[in-house]
Amino acid sequence: MFDLSKKDDSLLKETARVAEEIKGNGLNGLVGGLQAVIINTEPQNQVAAVQEMLDFSGLSLDTAFEDSHRKTLVLKTAGSADFLVTSRKDGNNPFASLNTATKAAHLPNTRLETFVFSTPDIEKYVAIQKNRGIKFLTDDIEENPDYLFVQTQPSPYTNNSLGFIQWKNGKGNYRRNSGDAIDAKLQKPAKKHLSDIHYLDHAATRVTAQDRDAAIIEFVELTNYRFDFAIYVKTLNSITSVARLSAKDFAMVFTSGIAPFDPKKDSGPTERFIRNYGRRVHHIAFQTENIDKTKAALTTLVTINKNAAMIVTAIVRFDNGKVFSKRKQENIMSEDKKSKMWINRIVAMIIAGGLMFLVMNFTVAGKLRKELDSIKYEPTTLLNDARAYYENEDYDRAKETLNTLFEKRPGSDEAVEGKELYTQMETAQKELDARWEAAVGGIREEWVKAMVIQLREQLNEKAVTEKEELERDMNDILDKEWEKVKDTIREEWEKQK
Repeated sequence: MFDLSKKDDSLLKETARVAEEIKGNGLNGLVGGLQAVIINTEPQNQVAAVQEMLDFSGLSLDTAFEDSHRKTLVLKTAGSADFLVTSRKDGNNPFASLNTATKAAHLPNTRLETFVFSTPDIEKYVAIQKNRGIKFLTDDIEENPDYLFVQTQPSPYTNNSLGFIQWKNGKGNYRRNSGDAIDAKLQKPAKKHLSDIHYLDHAATRVTAQDRDAAIIEFVELTNYRFDFAIYVKTLNSITSVARLSAKDFAMVFTSGIAPFDPKKDSGPTERFIRNYGRRVHHIAFQTENIDKTKAALTTLVTINKNAAMIVTAIVRFDNGKVFSKRKQENIMSEDKKSKMWINRIVAMIIAGGLMFLVMNFTVAGKLRKELDSIKYEPTTLLNDARAYYENEDYDRAKETLNTLFEKRPGSDEAVEGKELYTQMETAQKELDARWEAAVGGIREEWVKAMVIQLREQLNEKAVTEKEELERDMNDILDKEWEKVKDTIREEWEKQK
């Protein structure tokens, strides 16, 4: 089924040429990792769209603000690119002409529009790219209190825009010059499985077969990413192509047909998708550890919440950082057994209609949403949510919910009970910390033994000098590796308590 062919020799040569050109024109090092993703929705669907994302991912609402042009809600989770869910307040939409495909035309303002990457010198970057003929949406760089920003015109190949941001006073404050804070009145549900869903791992854009190479080359030219590899699936007329900045960074994935769309044949899901929805992002994927429990929980939610047009699937992520493995399927399974402690898994949230879950079929659940909004700050609801977080040992969210209870319903009986719960929680946290401090020495000792065996096994076939270097540096290696994994080990330890 999978053909890891050498059909990409010309693409590899061209992207290598581009990489050399980037070094020569001074662009090398001017683009960093993904900072944010901008999703625009119809104004009437924005709040419901954000609630969907809170319900189905590890993201939490960070800030909300609006200015004369748009309303913006910012969602974040640790170690991940941020999500800015926007709705325009005027008719100026440079993406509107791209939303005219048969099944997208009724939502002319809805799509994942922009991937925003960091840059240390935005003026230099823009000057070089303009000299190369790259067009941006604005003539000048946009200056805001905490950052400088610019974005390209939508690509003719992907219909996505790439944004570039240079932070001035610390990362994370996206408010514009004239932006005013607003109360979005949204809350993260108290569901344990959501705490197992973490950072944005990759996004996949669907492009036509004839535009596939041009889309990848364009992306490489605008970033410091490189084309890594591609997987051909002949039976589905599909190519999955992966571009990476490094093994640990967000991956940009392009899916296309092997052959162009043919109305007289079954052209496969990718080309059919583009025919129905146009060139656009097809899915986003978040990393998770407990894949089976997470999938089961999300599948249940999809069954209950009919307005979420979402399919949940799983993809293996190995410790080498690749989203997909070049190894054959049977070798992947063998590697999986050997590397259990180093395998993360991804929940790939494949969004029907190119992230149309943000707005699709909200009529079905519209009445339910209004009822939920009407009781959101009811003291009993807040207290029950806080208790649920407390029972799941998610103390940060429990405290956040209790603080909302104290602010919104300070004189209620539930607020009195909430203060007692708050005290219990602080005591429980201190007890948990004490138990961890008592146990961590033994846990680390067992971990060190296992790691030493593993490291020495890896050097069985190596030269004597390499073994001597390993033995000499063993303590430093172990200390560095422990710092990387100790938080994860503690999380697993807490789950067993």
